[in-house]
Amino acid sequence: MAKKQKETIVEESPVVKMGNDAETLLNNEIFISVMQDLMNAGSTSILRTAPDQKDMRERAYMFYVALNDILLTLRNRVEAKDAELNPSENTDEEAAA
Repeated sequence: MAKKQKETIVEESPVVKMGNDAETLLNNEIFISVMQDLMNAGSTSILRTAPDQKDMRERAYMFYVALNDILLTLRNRVEAKDAELNPSENTDEEAAA
């Protein structure tokens, strides 16, 4: 009974919930499409600025970096969820490294 109770607590933990929500978002076709469009727009803005448009280029770069940070944060949440749900797998990976 203690094992089942532990599994229920882990599955309902904030880390698992955030990880599940992040994974759902990362697998959503509309989200993927919007992020790809925004990343393409950001990189195009960077490349199309004239040499004297430093401020505009820096804003475009920071926009692109922010998008990457969003994706990285979502991926990290999925990894944290996986680590919490499968702690023995993480121990094996660390030992192999």
